[in-house]
Amino acid sequence: MKLKLDCVFAETDAYGTVKMEVNGTEELAGMLDGMDVAGFHFEARAEGSGAVVFVEGDGLSDKVTPNYAGKVGTAVFQIGFKKEPGRKTASILNVFLRKAAKVLEKSGTGCNALLVKGVEALA
Repeated sequence: MKLKLDCVFAETDAYGTVKMEVNGTEELAGMLDGMDVAGFHFEARAEGSGAVVFVEGDGLSDKVTPNYAGKVGTAVFQIGFKKEPGRKTASILNVFLRKAAKVLEKSGTGCNALLVKGVEALA
């Protein structure tokens, strides 16, 4: 299955609260493009003011919950799962988001998080 993640770049505080969204750039997306997690390959590109991330592989499911409600001042949660097939996907996405945060912290833009607003299964 191939998944499309609708994402935004953001700056979060030490408590995991979104301070501000950071306009997505090709540079930020490029820092994440090509990352691998547990044998799954992630492709990222800037789109609008955020980013789109694609991941493909066996055992993935779109039965997951986003980690961002789309509102500054709210806490960032881990990706959760709606139904059992989504447990593995949620785990993989959470590892990817932690790795992405470490990479983004080095960007010098204030961006230290990639937040997922939506997940869509692609044919």
